[in-house]
Amino acid sequence: MSRIAPSGKLALAGLTVLVFGLGGPSLIQSLDNFCLKTRWSTQTVLENRSTRYGNLVVTRTEDQVNFYENGLLLFSFPNQYAAEENVHPVMLQHLKPQDILILGGAMAGN
Repeated sequence: MSRIAPSGKLALAGLTVLVFGLGGPSLIQSLDNFCLKTRWSTQTVLENRSTRYGNLVVTRTEDQVNFYENGLLLFSFPNQYAAEENVHPVMLQHLKPQDILILGGAMAGN
């Protein structure tokens, strides 16, 4: 086992502080960008914000915009499937449905 002289330990500590002090923020930002691109590789990231309440990411997949909080899907807009689920039970109760008006809904307005 080799021993480092006290002056060598001080130089190593100084080099460590220099590397992480000056290069650390850019290294962390590069790592964050890499993780973001890897996590959302099948979608286009429109916005990524870290707040004190959580990480919010807005992505686009073709014509659909998706809203995520901490990696979990909150809602998508327009969400054709959710709109269909809301409309069809009402349409089945009417003899000749022509126009449908949906009032209310959750965060996405579905």
